[in-house]
Amino acid sequence: MKAKTFLFWVIAWRTLLGVASMAAAWMLPYKPSFPYSESILAPLGPRLISAWANFDGVHYLTIISKGYFGTGSIQAFFPLYPYLVRLISSVGINPLIVGLVISTVSFWMAIVVLYKLVKLDYKEKVAMRSIVLLLFFPTAFFFTAFYTESWFFFFCYW
Repeated sequence: MKAKTFLFWVIAWRTLLGVASMAAAWMLPYKPSFPYSESILAPLGPRLISAWANFDGVHYLTIISKGYFGTGSIQAFFPLYPYLVRLISSVGINPLIVGLVISTVSFWMAIVVLYKLVKLDYKEKVAMRSIVLLLFFPTAFFFTAFYTESWFFFFCYW
């Protein structure tokens, strides 16, 4: 039962992040200055979507399309996330969208497991508060970006 509630919360939270990013794009001029933003991110969709794959996301997209060798990404980026995105996107789906969905679903599953773990030792009120505080933490938006943070967060429990 709580899993459905948390799914609603994550979707509502992700929607709120999308609205905030649209408002920010409207109010603040933004010109990405990191390498490959125009050549790798621009073809994958509008800036409101591709902005969720800045910085390390570009490296993951490069690993998905070219593999590790010759990209300079051998030592820092673990293979499970880009390979899963590559596998799912091989049927013709935009890899950026696939990665964002994987990150969001992983975050939702991590929240469900976190709730169950906290509830083992504390009352339900504490478990619910921990989820709410996690969602409102200032850097929590990274959990639904094209990064491995939510994937790592989920697998930390195992």
